[in-house]
Amino acid sequence: MKIIIAVLFILFTANTTVAQYSFYAIKKSDIRMSNESFRRYARPQIKSIINEFFHILKKVSPESEPVINTRRNLQQLYLESVELTKFCDLRDITLNDKCATQIKDFSRKLKLFEARLYKYISNYKLKSNRIDDSIAFNVLLQELVLSNAKINHHFDEFKMLRGTGFQRYSKSPIHIERVLHESLKVVDLKLNILVLHDYRVEFDNVWSSFIRILEQRILLPNDKDYLLDNLERLNIDWNSFHKNMTKGNYDIPLSKVKVTNIMHNRWNSILKLILRR
Repeated sequence: MKIIIAVLFILFTANTTVAQYSFYAIKKSDIRMSNESFRRYARPQIKSIINEFFHILKKVSPESEPVINTRRNLQQLYLESVELTKFCDLRDITLNDKCATQIKDFSRKLKLFEARLYKYISNYKLKSNRIDDSIAFNVLLQELVLSNAKINHHFDEFKMLRGTGFQRYSKSPIHIERVLHESLKVVDLKLNILVLHDYRVEFDNVWSSFIRILEQRILLPNDKDYLLDNLERLNIDWNSFHKNMTKGNYDIPLSKVKVTNIMHNRWNSILKLILRR
């Protein structure tokens, strides 16, 4: 059965930023991309789109910088825990060097993350005109501190019992990875907690339906098929955000969201690569 997909391209000329909309009806069988094209071109473009989103978020909502930084640090810690799980588990009776290196690196990053959390808590001040948002962010930090304490406990237990007859009684790195993943999901749900209410919904939508999907379902797992299978939905959600940001639907200076045009060009270049006949 043939499935018709309406693909929306926005084309820019050199002398204007006005978007022209064109629809291309194509067969699902025309949506294809080689593994090499995905690796060499699509992945770097997707990575840049994700980074540029956080750049826009900081420009539009400077107050969100501590949330963004916390999220970045937590994700780095989570990815480190994934590596820890690969090389260290409860069956690691040989005490291999790779595991020892991962333990050392993870321990250092865990301490850095804890220090950053306490620094944000001690330095953060309630804003009189945004009391509810300020309190919500402080609550988020407190949640992360408690979660981090649990991770520290599991990790100390693992290090202490590793290589002993009691090793099987300790929490394995996979438990630490799961706790970090849960913490990351909490931050992801509250990423825009300090964005002004006037356009928070817009940023929530593009984050949950486009940017986070690019990162969590396509970039990190290296999943080309997910991109192709969900191309139409991703395209609709991105174009909705881009149109609203650049057409004056919100009281945001164009200079603060001009990077969206760069992101838009990147996304269109991926579409053209996929849809070329």
